[in-house]
Amino acid sequence: MLRFKCQRCKKSFSFEEYPQFYDISKKTPLFDDKKDDHEILVKWLKDITSQIKCMKCGASVYLIGIGDKLLDSEIDLTSAPIVILIKDAIDLVEKGKYDEYRECAEKVISLLLDNPGQLIYIEDTDLMQAASNALKIIWENVDTSDLFDEMINSGNMVAIIGDYTDHAQQLKPTLVNVKPDAHTSAYFQNAIDSWLFGLNNASLILCCSVIENLLVQRLWKIDINLVRKVNLKDMAWKDRELWELINNATKENILDRKESTKAHNIRELRRKAVHRLEPVNSSDAYNAIMDTKEIIEKILKAP
Repeated sequence: MLRFKCQRCKKSFSFEEYPQFYDISKKTPLFDDKKDDHEILVKWLKDITSQIKCMKCGASVYLIGIGDKLLDSEIDLTSAPIVILIKDAIDLVEKGKYDEYRECAEKVISLLLDNPGQLIYIEDTDLMQAASNALKIIWENVDTSDLFDEMINSGNMVAIIGDYTDHAQQLKPTLVNVKPDAHTSAYFQNAIDSWLFGLNNASLILCCSVIENLLVQRLWKIDINLVRKVNLKDMAWKDRELWELINNATKENILDRKESTKAHNIRELRRKAVHRLEPVNSSDAYNAIMDTKEIIEKILKAP
């Protein structure tokens, strides 16, 4: 008999009480005296626990008992590795096992270094508060020089440096004979910097900002109606969307069909990244930067 406790509302219940018990129990493996039985059991427990949801609130659960034996502390088999490690660190402090805690804290720091500033989802609200305090203590007691050395020597940092070098070799300077404004230059450089460090979505969004800013500048000089329109509901001015700016720029011969198509492609990629949260790969982001460079030159040189 397995016993579980809800991570959110703390309700406890047994496996046999769970509505889908009979369907899940059919997958129970057979055990004998083989050496890999422990691994099979752990895998089975993880699989079972991941399928169980609290009957009261639908949240994930902890494993708190196996057979007739209740465990010393609940076991988290479903959360992300960083959450499980943080919980282990808190439990070790509560039990006074400080040597083991220090080892666990080092593992927490290592995972945090692999993904600085990450969003960490913790379903257990009590654990979330305790984790916040624990992370603060762990972070404040880390030697910053050792932390920096570890970051430099970590596999993640080596990979970042390698990717940066590979990306930098693909970039060539952009030469234009019409000086862009400081805003355009800064945003285009930010787009390149984002791509250099693997931030493809950010790079794409910045490319669209550069194109939009330049089109607004050029179209405004021709006719304000190419940039803004009247909202018939409240009779107030409303900025035109990027697709309208691109089409208007094409009609005014600021962009030719080639650059217009490229601008729309970049806009569509941005739309998917922002509104559908679809990731942009490095190749698409690089092509967007190169196309943005051509579009910048075309807009600046347009009569």
